[in-house]
Amino acid sequence: MNIKFLETFLAVQRLRSFRLAAETSHISQAAVSNRIAALEAEFGCMLFDRRSREFILTDAGQRLIRHATEIVNAQAAMRRDVQGSASAPESIRVGAVGSMAHAVMPAVSKAAQYLQPRLRIVLQTAESNDLLEALCEQRLDIVVARAGIDRPGLDSSLLCTFAMFWVGSGATLKLCELPLRREQLLHLPLVSYSADSPAQRQLLAYLQVQDSSELQISHSDSLATLVQFVRHDLGVAPLPAAAVMDELARNEVHLIPSADALPPATYALYTRERREPGSLPALMRLIREQVSQFCASLPDGYAQDITS
Repeated sequence: MNIKFLETFLAVQRLRSFRLAAETSHISQAAVSNRIAALEAEFGCMLFDRRSREFILTDAGQRLIRHATEIVNAQAAMRRDVQGSASAPESIRVGAVGSMAHAVMPAVSKAAQYLQPRLRIVLQTAESNDLLEALCEQRLDIVVARAGIDRPGLDSSLLCTFAMFWVGSGATLKLCELPLRREQLLHLPLVSYSADSPAQRQLLAYLQVQDSSELQISHSDSLATLVQFVRHDLGVAPLPAAAVMDELARNEVHLIPSADALPPATYALYTRERREPGSLPALMRLIREQVSQFCASLPDGYAQDITS
């Protein structure tokens, strides 16, 4: 039995897509189909229910998961043991703004751990400008940040847009006149990213003011801190719903209707034009793949996949 075929079976089961499994495995979609068909022929039973439009495993397919996982993991352990120190782990330093670090990077890290066990992702979160400065200075290898920031020596490709909403606590919501209007927001306590961030400049343009001195506003570079400010009634914040799905589900924060829609946040993947060889291209593909899956998992209108 070809272990590569078992790896392909597990990839299809995990990603729920022949296309994504093909991209991840660096083979054609036809090759994926052929490998699954070969396994089914060898076992003499169907592994996927082809009557369903979704990727549903048959009972036999469910039973195969455990055995296939054990065999694939055993092979990986054998390779690590035999190679010893000859194949040292590779580290890639990834920078991501808070919303993308929270929404996408856990899935990226998990998938990378499964697909490339010797790859180590070192994640740093910060505001877009700081991350791109670190990338230019070779302190980071790849960055996920707000799109539209030009820096010499960097390449960028679009990933997605997140719809932005005014977000507040239940107590704050009761104090608002709905829908929120710009005139009311000028007098409400606000919470936003740092004063020199793209998000802050976008907010000032939305409110049609020159600088934050005209506003009652608190700043933080950390998404987690902004959410805590909102939860503790310190103000309303312009945030992507995609980044606070857990808090929304727990009713810790709420989306506040507004008369004027906030402009969406667009994100891009940045790398240096001259990149070191190694696992970076594979990680870039994995990030795009996970962004696509995350966008597809959200309610309509929350995100749009624009990976290129």
